[in-house]
Amino acid sequence: MTVQMYLTLGILAFAIIFFVTEWLRVDMVALIVVISLMVTKLLTPAEALAGFSNPIVLTISSLFVIGGAILQTGLAAFIGRQILKIAGEGQRSLTIAVMLTVAILSAFMSDTGTVAVLLPAIISMAGSVQLSPSKLLIPLSYGALLGGSATLIGTPPNIIISNLLHEKGLEPFQFFDYTPIGLILIAAGILFMVTIGKKILPDRTRTRGLQRFETPEEIAERYRLPDNLHRLRVRAASTLVGKSIAESDFGARFNVTILEIRRKPNAKTMVKLGETRLIWQAGKEEGL
Repeated sequence: MTVQMYLTLGILAFAIIFFVTEWLRVDMVALIVVISLMVTKLLTPAEALAGFSNPIVLTISSLFVIGGAILQTGLAAFIGRQILKIAGEGQRSLTIAVMLTVAILSAFMSDTGTVAVLLPAIISMAGSVQLSPSKLLIPLSYGALLGGSATLIGTPPNIIISNLLHEKGLEPFQFFDYTPIGLILIAAGILFMVTIGKKILPDRTRTRGLQRFETPEEIAERYRLPDNLHRLRVRAASTLVGKSIAESDFGARFNVTILEIRRKPNAKTMVKLGETRLIWQAGKEEGL
């Protein structure tokens, strides 16, 4: 073996060890590997950096951006609540719902990004039904892997193979060429998980400390909203009459935040679509 071969194997071993142990962040390890290949002259700078302009890298990067948007907009938490509402609290039904949901998403996103996005929602959901997270997280992972096999962009190897065919002058794979086989794999994976897999999944029970989905009443109690929300009536002799919120400087003077202003309607008040009206009847408030 030549010196170059030993250097390549050494750099590869370094990468594997640090990827497995996570002593350094994954992106830092990857950067060190690229720099090492250039320093040892195993690759020229142009060759080492060529991957950053590769369409595959750009495609996968864009999928992580989409995943981040789903997380930041609250869609991930919404998906988790909907899964819980539809599937109920049974482990089998939750497993099917989780695997189907993640398989559909990972077919159009990076499977890694999909798992990262849904992970908080699934853990919270497990806490809500007092179920060991491992009973849902492993199906989540497998569902993402199987769903990624159903489309061209679902997993990086599919994109790499298609791009390689294009570079060789052959017709690349179309977006849904993988779908028939992918659907069979998804169905087989779900069937396995709800039968044999259900019995062999690890039961690492840790329901304490898991954050479950809270009701609006529980959230209000957590942040002590009943103690900090007040309703004030502006009387005729008040100095606030005739002034705007900015002119009255009410918030700054009393260190409060004005959340809403309600005015008594008159006979000419127009009713608008989608707005809430309160009526008083027999000592009870109702929303219309």
